[in-house]
Amino acid sequence: MLAAPCKFTEQPTAEVAMMTPPAEVSADRKIAPNRRTGIRRIEDSAIQLLDNVSFVKSEREARQLLEERQRLHDLLEEWYNGIEAEETRSVNDLFLTLLHYILRVVLLGTLDYGGRLEAENEKIQAVANEINERLKDYDMRKGIESGRHE
Repeated sequence: MLAAPCKFTEQPTAEVAMMTPPAEVSADRKIAPNRRTGIRRIEDSAIQLLDNVSFVKSEREARQLLEERQRLHDLLEEWYNGIEAEETRSVNDLFLTLLHYILRVVLLGTLDYGGRLEAENEKIQAVANEINERLKDYDMRKGIESGRHE
């Protein structure tokens, strides 16, 4: 799940590609490591937190997990600040935003059943709708471009 939304490294421009000898190029795009590493750590820690929640036996353990949840939430928000600050948002950035909101809901819902999740779910739906519209536009443009070359 995490591979799809992460920002991909940029493909070389045609100008640069003509100046350098062709190398074996993989059809798979590589994920930019600066985005992947941070979110993977947060994801792994969130999974561990959820696992630990199932074994809580005391109020003290629950308080410790609430502190861990807050720490993970802070890390998630810090990781997301770099994406949110960008002026133009690519489809990749929208996927990162979606992932951010999903992890946020998971963390907020851990050991807390308050009413805050409805607003978060609305944010997820809004980003999912934007991704859907952007991908429709992408598919339409791709179809137009491929029709010109035939």
